Amino acid sequence: MNIEKGEGLTNVLFHEKKDITEDANKIQEKLENFIENNPAEFNESDEDSLMGKYEELEKRGLKGVLHVIHQETPSSELLLRSLPEKWKKKYYHRLHIISDESAAGYSKELTSGIIRPEDDVVGISKDGIISLANKKRLEEALKNRVGVISGGGPGNPKDPFYLPLLKAMEKGLREKTPGAGICLGHQLYGELILNSLRKESEGVVPGYLEGTTSIESVTDEGKKNKVFEKLGDQFTVASFNEYHLVVPVQKRDEFSHGKVLTRSMATDYPTSLSLHGEVEDQVITTQRHPEIGMKGAGEDVILEDKKFNLPSGKEIIIPAGNHTDMLLLAKYFVFNYDKLNKKYGFTEEDIQDLFIKERMATHLGKNFYGPLLGYMADLRLKQ
Repeated sequence: MNIEKGEGLTNVLFHEKKDITEDANKIQEKLENFIENNPAEFNESDEDSLMGKYEELEKRGLKGVLHVIHQETPSSELLLRSLPEKWKKKYYHRLHIISDESAAGYSKELTSGIIRPEDDVVGISKDGIISLANKKRLEEALKNRVGVISGGGPGNPKDPFYLPLLKAMEKGLREKTPGAGICLGHQLYGELILNSLRKESEGVVPGYLEGTTSIESVTDEGKKNKVFEKLGDQFTVASFNEYHLVVPVQKRDEFSHGKVLTRSMATDYPTSLSLHGEVEDQVITTQRHPEIGMKGAGEDVILEDKKFNLPSGKEIIIPAGNHTDMLLLAKYFVFNYDKLNKKYGFTEEDIQDLFIKERMATHLGKNFYGPLLGYMADLRLKQ
């Protein structure tokens, strides 16, 4: 199977970057302090049960869960807050996919912040060229895993940059490795399973940047799913994405190669899926960010669509009904801080205000990632 290179789509991966500023270092430090001081609280018996499953799989030669982090995305730090402590120390591993340009100056001894000394790093060129050494490192990192979590962006899965990763993920699917896709990871698994393998979808298309709070409804299929069953009829979660996975069917909750688990309350569009790979329900994906779940939509929502022209000249639309604070967060995460500070006037304090405990939901970490880790272990135990 050959995964074709995407054509005619804006490449947002390699925008102009400056050296990290003192302000950005302060933001990173405060973010890490927030994570350390606000861990998700897991029931001890639930965590012990999870550890028992992974210890059994370790005896079978499997190596815990790999979290694939794309382009040093800051949301990977918030996912840390959402994982059980005992499990995380023993069975959680991180692999960073970065550009060759970044990899050229990379040194584990000098790295701080998002890339840690114990993490693995793979460099890929913007044209999708990967060295034999990096290809082997990528394949080895995904091999014999209990499961793989493919995290958030930036980027479009049709960018040539992601071709080596997609091929490695396909190999993992063939080996019956359970997968989970968050945001860009949702699009990557969708592109791989629905478009490249099954030819049931157009893959991803440019769309709204939903940099905001999203209210999700859980479908009947979602209520039967072990990951989503604890989230009730609906929940509120953070969402920011510039590209959109085209799902083959929009009204039915079950289709040939998957199931719809959640829908947007605003648009009724599928936002979380269970996808069939080599085994049924092998991959769970969501366009949203459960690690940044919001407790409520708040009072400061925008009442009409807002258009913004980015420094690249591209126009994005923020749909009505979204949370203005999350709009600021999305701008910071996705685009250049200095330029946005000058263009829109938002400050470090604006960003930090998003990371206070009262605004963040801890229940999604406990009630989403815990069950997700158990779900992947259960699939492996059945094999």
